[in-house]
Amino acid sequence: MDIIVGLFVGIIFGIFIYSQTLLPLLYSLPLSIYYYLRGEVKVGAIFIQIVPLLIWIIVLFILFIVIDTFIPYIIDYLIINIGFIYGQLISIVIILLNFLRPSGRYDMKTDYMEYTYSRYRK
Repeated sequence: MDIIVGLFVGIIFGIFIYSQTLLPLLYSLPLSIYYYLRGEVKVGAIFIQIVPLLIWIIVLFILFIVIDTFIPYIIDYLIINIGFIYGQLISIVIILLNFLRPSGRYDMKTDYMEYTYSRYRK
């Protein structure tokens, strides 16, 4: 039962965090660099991909410090829980499989064009 709860928490936590950090790093940032080098967008398109990533890193670091200070056994529990570790790995695979689905690539491209390309187009 302990492993199943850890697996569930790992998958939910991983999908949320990795969709906010991994997808922009692997999809939007290279696309912004590509369009910048082609002269289609301003340099702000690159920075707008980096800023949320830095914010997430800072927020997660602060969250880790707070949890480790006030409830340290949660961090110890998650580090040794094999279900949580496998949940993290499964969530990474789920996020990366989004690149293989045509609908996933279409959604990412549409979001990029709507929120980044249109705002920073030259």
